[in-house]
Amino acid sequence: YFKNSKGDKVFCVCKCIEKGSNADNQVYRMQKYSGMPGFPVMYGYEEVNGKYIIGMQYYSLGTLEDLIGNFIRLQMAPSDYLVRHFVLGTAKILRGLLKNGECHNDIKLDNIIVGDGPDFEPILIDFEHMKHVGEPVAYSSPVFSPPEFFT
Repeated sequence: YFKNSKGDKVFCVCKCIEKGSNADNQVYRMQKYSGMPGFPVMYGYEEVNGKYIIGMQYYSLGTLEDLIGNFIRLQMAPSDYLVRHFVLGTAKILRGLLKNGECHNDIKLDNIIVGDGPDFEPILIDFEHMKHVGEPVAYSSPVFSPPEFFT
């Protein structure tokens, strides 16, 4: 449990990361985008023994990887509607980031949460590799080209 801005205890998921420049980047990005469409609410963080413990909104349905794994176990294919819903929803989130000059740099099924609620909107998590790239440009490295390059 973590205390929200009203001081109420809320059930959450906690992420533990080693303190350092990359951790500071993650905390900054999580605060910046907290609660915006497509991003989890960050309830706060505590520094404990050189680590950040970050309290974030809990989503009960898991990641897209979990969802696809369930389809595989049931030997079923997701509907075209479901695939379009998550691809377009994720693209919309990434477009918003790129308009702000930000690149997530780690888009994968495990970093997209299935949002709770009637619409099951995608929620982007894990800002470890997020970078500010300035004006929207094609951004990549010789080894890695992020999928959002194509949005």
